[in-house]
Amino acid sequence: MKKMVDVEKFIKKIELEAYVKEILAEIVQMVDKKIKEDMPGVNIAIRIELGIADDRTPRRKDNKRNG
Repeated sequence: MKKMVDVEKFIKKIELEAYVKEILAEIVQMVDKKIKEDMPGVNIAIRIELGIADDRTPRRKDNKRNG
């Protein structure tokens, strides 16, 4: 079972630049407001994944180059 996290508390805890925290909080609030307007009584879970971007092209095992 996945544990639900309060996104706003999470944003406050992680160490990001202030402007990034503000942008994430605005996105969460905007989505939450829109859901409440369009679907009253519906609760949502928002998942934010932070990671390191890797711009390398993925290599396939079957795509070996023979010199």
